[in-house]
Amino acid sequence: MTDRSTVDHLGVARGADAASAATGAGQTRTARWPELVVDRQPSVAVAGPLGSSPDRFLNRDLSWLEFGARLLELAADRRLPLLDRVDFLVLFAEGLDELFQVQLAGLEDQMAAGLRTRSPDGLGPDEQRRAIGVRLAELVAWQHELYAEELEPALSAAGVVVTDWAELDTGDRDYLEGLFERQVFPILTPLAVDQAHPFPYISNLSLNLVVRVTDPRSGHARIARVKVPPLLPRFVVLPDGRRLLAIEQLIAAHLGTLFPDMEVSEHHAFRVTRNADLSVEDDVEDWLAAVELELHRRRFGQAVRLEVVPVGGVELGPVGNHDAGGRERGLELLGVELLLPGHELGQTGPD
Repeated sequence: MTDRSTVDHLGVARGADAASAATGAGQTRTARWPELVVDRQPSVAVAGPLGSSPDRFLNRDLSWLEFGARLLELAADRRLPLLDRVDFLVLFAEGLDELFQVQLAGLEDQMAAGLRTRSPDGLGPDEQRRAIGVRLAELVAWQHELYAEELEPALSAAGVVVTDWAELDTGDRDYLEGLFERQVFPILTPLAVDQAHPFPYISNLSLNLVVRVTDPRSGHARIARVKVPPLLPRFVVLPDGRRLLAIEQLIAAHLGTLFPDMEVSEHHAFRVTRNADLSVEDDVEDWLAAVELELHRRRFGQAVRLEVVPVGGVELGPVGNHDAGGRERGLELLGVELLLPGHELGQTGPD
């Protein structure tokens, strides 16, 4: 009788007497094939080539946006700690920075070069750009809604209030004026824009103020740019330890100190995102030099997004025309919520 108790990893049962050898001198050695019992499986239709159908694949960038949507879902989850929800909102904003700097910048490069290579899911560069734009607009609107309607009120209730300059009393303003003169004013460098001074270079992801000033004697208006130094904290903490003021609001409130004898008529906070996509060929002779060249090029890469905080209906003229490229599809609004780091809020509010 065949021993069917042994089953190998292929699902094939083999007899215990699979082979035997004759014994004794002069006897011929005889072997038998093992008795096989194969589990029969239903026939499966053979699929076509893996790349023959775009339906088999997901778009990389659209998939990332769905991951971003998951981050927003976590930010909206009221069962989570408040500052964790803020952190998820910040992670979403940081992911958008990378999306614009690398993925969308790469699509822009392809379209500018006239390349029509389709992604594995069958979309061309222009189709991907449109699809990403539609989904991105939905998610950014959700991000703003989450902060304005849920997180900001919850932060205020927990003792962390992001306030506005217009809401401060005289005592608060006196305190902030002294802080500005001691710690902020000495490291600010306003740069005027005129025929002899073109619009200055705007570094990637830096926070800036564009200011319109007017000479009261001649009535001549000029544009200037004030960069917010990255070494400054994102928020200034007021004496009560509960309220926070965005650093650009503190600077904007003291523009008269930066531009004496001039009238400040308009100002906006803005931020430019640049192309940071690296492209180095594998067969270059000096790979290190090629990487250094790409890193230098990335620093001065083409602007792919302009974010601005609107104050009234003011035109940003020089920012769009001279630096940000003026491409309408890259224009987005910037709110405090896009730059709100949860760990800084955690230093001022309750656990």
